[in-house]
Amino acid sequence: MKKTAWVVLSLISLSTYAQKTEGVLTYTQKTDLKSRFQNMDPAMQARMPENITRQYQLAFTPQEALYEPAAVIEEGNGFGGGGPMGGPMRFGGSSSIVYTQIAEKKRTEARDIFGEKYRVLDTLVNQRWKLGKETRTIKGFVCQKASFTDTMRVQRIMMGPGGPPAGENQQPMLRTVVAWYAPEIPVSIGPEKYSGLPGLILEVDVNNGESLYTVSEMEWRKPKSSELKAPKGGKVVTEKEVREIMMKRMEEMRKNGGGMRMRPGN
Repeated sequence: MKKTAWVVLSLISLSTYAQKTEGVLTYTQKTDLKSRFQNMDPAMQARMPENITRQYQLAFTPQEALYEPAAVIEEGNGFGGGGPMGGPMRFGGSSSIVYTQIAEKKRTEARDIFGEKYRVLDTLVNQRWKLGKETRTIKGFVCQKASFTDTMRVQRIMMGPGGPPAGENQQPMLRTVVAWYAPEIPVSIGPEKYSGLPGLILEVDVNNGESLYTVSEMEWRKPKSSELKAPKGGKVVTEKEVREIMMKRMEEMRKNGGGMRMRPGN
């Protein structure tokens, strides 16, 4: 009798463990636009919301994952109401979709850049995580802290056609990323492009609240095939080519007038 009970408990334990290697999670991302867009023209500031709250879905198995937009929850209050250029500026949700082949360390990302569709084929970014000893509980899972700091390029688009070309006006800026991952969920993936930790990442904080990704819902089930489809369509490009395209578009914006200091997506 004791042996039978032990076998039953073992099977339940194995079933629970299996559930923790595949699932469908919802992340809520809050972006502080005052930090993301600095030194902006006052008329544009008046039309821009202070923050945006969005939801994303992460479907995953030990082999693959798909991270895609789910909804725009809220665009916070503007910097001061409508400006002379019209009503409030609406941002909407990001159309970027990230498909990851975890074992092969490859990713496919679908992006919409100024109305044009692209498909980025690349390897996973080698984020040099520093593992910490601090822990906290998120959704019932004991998570450990990890962090890294790197340098990203910040593009400032000068007001009016008299400024320097966009490519000559990039500034380096440190980016600090703090993540909380759950070793109990042994899948090396997380929101956006964050990965490479010995457990599923449940929260990411970029630059002390500039962008905050937090898991809000968790379903422990096998994702449907439709929830793990790699994006198709769009012009195939590399990450380097995407940056060149962005620079070209920014230069066109500079020539047409308008300016802001902006950080690329995290």
